[in-house]
Amino acid sequence: MKSSIKLIFVVFLIVVGFILPVSAIPVISIGDIEAQPGKSITESIMISDSNLSSGNIRIAYDPSVVHVTDVSSGSGNALSLLTGANSIDNKTGIVKITFLNVEPPQGNVILANVVFKSVGSSKSSTSLNIIDHTMNTNDCQVECKVNNGTFTVLSGTSDISSSSARAGGAGIPAESHENIAVRETVREYITANTTITYQFNEDANCIEYIEFYAKTNVGNIDAVVEVLKYKSKQISNDPIGEVYKYINIYVGNSGYATEKNIADPVTVFEVPLLWITQNNIDESSIKLYYYDSNAWNTLPTTKIKEENDSSYFEAGIPEFTGFAIIGETLSSAKAGGEGIEDTKSQKDINEQSSQDTETTDTDEDGIPGPGLLIGLLSIWIAVQVLQKKILS
Repeated sequence: MKSSIKLIFVVFLIVVGFILPVSAIPVISIGDIEAQPGKSITESIMISDSNLSSGNIRIAYDPSVVHVTDVSSGSGNALSLLTGANSIDNKTGIVKITFLNVEPPQGNVILANVVFKSVGSSKSSTSLNIIDHTMNTNDCQVECKVNNGTFTVLSGTSDISSSSARAGGAGIPAESHENIAVRETVREYITANTTITYQFNEDANCIEYIEFYAKTNVGNIDAVVEVLKYKSKQISNDPIGEVYKYINIYVGNSGYATEKNIADPVTVFEVPLLWITQNNIDESSIKLYYYDSNAWNTLPTTKIKEENDSSYFEAGIPEFTGFAIIGETLSSAKAGGEGIEDTKSQKDINEQSSQDTETTDTDEDGIPGPGLLIGLLSIWIAVQVLQKKILS
């Protein structure tokens, strides 16, 4: 009897284990950060699959490389920090962050925004380690996973481009700062099995957005678009056609934007209708090209809409590298074709005129002319006069 009860109890536990949903383990993430010497940057500390009402974390760093200057609550889907409970110690290199929420936000949320200031020498770096954390829901304490980050001090303005060049772009070297007309950076939190969209808003940036499917959890990742003033001096080959813009696009650090981590990357870009008209561009010829293996390669490009005095195009991209938006003028072949058609039309007109002339000549041969009629009339009158004289 007891054995039967034990067996029933075990079966019950197994059934309950299958029926009850398994809660995902929250993941606390810090991204990989880069800043120029003496500059500050704000990083969002994220928690995925959150249902947390309270807790705290401690982040350790090398104070000879970076200092924390501020900690604040994020906006939108974010946790509320407990005022007065946070502490920053730039002597030992530890920041403590505490949060408390009456109604916990759900899903992927911002734990806190932390301002890091680079104080170290050029190219120095430090890990950003979550060394301690306590997380609670309204019911109990929960375990969390952590994804630690890094902080790297760049070596001046040139490293902005060097950082970009490490972001998955293999086809083009670092861009000179003087050649960058506009540089826009957007940060997104990357979780596995989601579609990630980087939306760009700068007026001078012709890239509307970048989108791809994320295969892995990696936390915060930056996407950078550089719109250039002219072709990079480090690219020797000129593309064929009329160039609207040269662009560099980079996502993440070196090695991130690979088939292992992302799939189906695309970008949407805009081209003003005024540029198309003024340069006599065949709109159907506008394509996105990418630079690889010392050559410009065309990419499948489709017009998706027309609004706000611009045409918008979508193109699949095999990698994040150097790009150019190029169109062809209405070709000389097409223009020549129109000339031939005009010539043929003119020939048809000439032939028709010739036929009309022949027809007119034929008609004049078939109908007596005025000279002949006058002559016949004169003869007839003369005959009548002669007959009258004879009779008289």
